[in-house]
Amino acid sequence: MKYKTETVIEAIRLKEAGVTTSAISKKLLAPTSTINEWLKKAKQNNLTAENLRTLSEQDIEEILRPRSWFRQNVFLPDYEDLLVKASAPKMTVQNVYSQYLASVPEGCEPISKATFYRELKRTKQLASKELQDVCLLNSFTPGHMCMIDYSGDGVCWKNKNDGSVQTAQIFVGVLCYSGLIFCTATNGQTREDWLAGITKMFHYFDGVTDETWLDNSTPLVKNADKYDPDLATEFSNFCDYYNTLGYAVEPGKSRHKALVENAVKQFQDRILNHLNKRSFFSIEEINSAIEPLLAQLNNAELTERPGSSRFSRYKAEERNLLRPLPLIEYSAHSKVMSRKVRPNNQIRLGNVRYNVPWGYVGKELLVKVDTHTKEISFIDPSDGEILTTTKIRNPSEGPEPQRKDLIPQDLKYLVENKEELLDRIRVQLGDKAWEVAKRLAKPNNSMAVRHLKGFLSMSKKYEKDFMDKVYGELLKKAIISFRGFRDALQKVEQTEGIRYKKKRLKHGTTLDVIDCRSVRGAEYYKDRFNH
Repeated sequence: MKYKTETVIEAIRLKEAGVTTSAISKKLLAPTSTINEWLKKAKQNNLTAENLRTLSEQDIEEILRPRSWFRQNVFLPDYEDLLVKASAPKMTVQNVYSQYLASVPEGCEPISKATFYRELKRTKQLASKELQDVCLLNSFTPGHMCMIDYSGDGVCWKNKNDGSVQTAQIFVGVLCYSGLIFCTATNGQTREDWLAGITKMFHYFDGVTDETWLDNSTPLVKNADKYDPDLATEFSNFCDYYNTLGYAVEPGKSRHKALVENAVKQFQDRILNHLNKRSFFSIEEINSAIEPLLAQLNNAELTERPGSSRFSRYKAEERNLLRPLPLIEYSAHSKVMSRKVRPNNQIRLGNVRYNVPWGYVGKELLVKVDTHTKEISFIDPSDGEILTTTKIRNPSEGPEPQRKDLIPQDLKYLVENKEELLDRIRVQLGDKAWEVAKRLAKPNNSMAVRHLKGFLSMSKKYEKDFMDKVYGELLKKAIISFRGFRDALQKVEQTEGIRYKKKRLKHGTTLDVIDCRSVRGAEYYKDRFNH
């Protein structure tokens, strides 16, 4: 690659000012041999820096260019284009040099590998800001990496309770490929604030990146190190839970997280300036004000990519490549595991059996144990729905008692107690039946419940006026037993005849249920066959 005319003139001017050749080489990032060649040519032609400014660029090139440039059959590469290619993921300089060799036209000679490496490095050092931005954007793969940091400037808000003025800290995150920015206000920069900010960021991105880059912030990094940083245990557990790599950059290498530094600057320029003009009375108010401004920032057209925005690139190229979010949000005080539901609709956990809703026997459910609230939640892994929550029990307390709220409505009668059965009898059969049932179930034991279920089942088979006569017979007695109830039924049947309820069919008609004793039996058909 040819050096710019301004570089050549500047080298000669500095030499005239008494600067050494090595110093000029460091300043202009050009080899001393090349600078000596320029100086020699300028001396041979009695040219000064002032004279050179009056000449055209072509004339200066003819006079001062190095001898190696006279080789007409050398094919010079476009280093800026190759620099962009070299910045792509999994692309090495060796690969780029191989591509250059393959592109050399027939009859031309390639430059040496050493020259190629040297000139590519020099191009990178002298690259314009626009070229650096293109290389930076080209160096990330979709869904691979995000960067996080806190803004140095916060947002002030006034506490209504005590009138104190506090400063909310602003957590900032960015997806490296699309540049999508996220920010949220937190009370401080504690470990809990960091983890809450990262959790909100992942939910805003609707996914998790392969790696999460950060500086060596004390709440998350216990020991900063160039080669092997020591992450805080809780942050390490957090990263394992979300299946992302927590990567602390080298100490003092802020350029390694340049994208989030730029995202912080974007927040300060585009959002913070608007927030500082308003008054806030809570963190929630600040976050509500941030949301529309953040959406506006992410939907703004990119200068380096006309026609696209951060959000459009994220939606089209990156969102589907992010890792899925876990069904249960991370909590430092909770542990999530998987357990199979036993045949009795219970899950065994720590030698204690807990009840779960019916319909999940043999299936795996997620179990979230929260040691802070002392609660256990059972979650459907298919959609993340919390099926039920209960308190943690000690093994000495035994298994959890049967919970009727977990039983389907049409099966709750199977576990009804005495009082619930009496209430249902009063609603379905009336007050007279309720009076009989109360006396029938006077002994408060398990047989009372069993007798009430039989009383309800048998009473519902007959017509109401028929049963009213049975109840009347029973109420005349001093003691009512289940055997006495059956005897009363038989007595009324003998005098009134059996009168079952008419059963309603699905299409709306009714079916008369007649006395089974009037049906023709085996003797009738035996006589028929004999005749």
